Amino acid sequence: MNSYDVLIIGHPCKDVNVEHTGETQFSVGGAVIYSVHSAVACGARVGAVMKYAPEDKGTVDNIPLSPADVYFRPAERTTSIRNEYLSADRERRRCRAVAPTETIYIEDIPPVSVGAYQLAGLMRGDYDPGMIVDLSKQGPVGADAQGWLRYIEDNGDMITRDWPEIKEYLPYITWFKTDAAEAEILTGLTETRKAAECIRGWGAKEVMVSHNTEMVVCTSDGISSWPVVSRKIAGRTGRGDTIFAAYIAERRHSGPDDALRFATAAVSLKMEMPTPLIATRAEIQSYMDMLLPKP
Repeated sequence: MNSYDVLIIGHPCKDVNVEHTGETQFSVGGAVIYSVHSAVACGARVGAVMKYAPEDKGTVDNIPLSPADVYFRPAERTTSIRNEYLSADRERRRCRAVAPTETIYIEDIPPVSVGAYQLAGLMRGDYDPGMIVDLSKQGPVGADAQGWLRYIEDNGDMITRDWPEIKEYLPYITWFKTDAAEAEILTGLTETRKAAECIRGWGAKEVMVSHNTEMVVCTSDGISSWPVVSRKIAGRTGRGDTIFAAYIAERRHSGPDDALRFATAAVSLKMEMPTPLIATRAEIQSYMDMLLPKP
């Protein structure tokens, strides 16, 4: 039986990225892709469950894993999203589902030994919600709010809305991640620390809130935060996926603050490149020691 520190579950995505200048680029992305690269860079033993169309095999699964560690699940179509960026910093964007997702069910999860599960979702409908409960019986679960808050309108536009059932499922989630805008939608609070504390009060053991200037985690020990220290911004896409996967990977052997520090270094380094995080653990460590020294 294969054994993994982290099993990352999600859909590769064929992205259509339209810059604020009108320039259009095509790429393969998706939370599962960025997350796998990040967890591998951190030194974790990683497996991936990915659902997409068979005809795209070989083009959307370009990840740093051996074929034996990638559990392909066939779908009628591969998820595709059009991202129209409305500002130069890419902080504002309009998203449209070109090809909506197909649901992943507990039956899609292989019978392997797993230290932790990461649901690297893109939109509502990616997962059967009951899978959270089922997986939690086998190991700790990390879930990104994006996979539950992004709804598809009739015209294909993707709109971020509240997750009505959040209090039902959070008690089964060990690590829950939102960005600042999602946290505000869930709680009505604009201050990230207060929002993280509120969400943790609903049942998740640890809550991460990502922001373009800092990363925050709320645990039973209180609040930890580290600033984003990228020396240039070349790749914002995948920021949240990168830090969340790095944090889950690091929590295998580090406390919350140390794990967040290392994960913030990983995402800061990733944002300096237009690709997923391509680095070694030693390179992340060196970057952290240089730009995120402990007080």
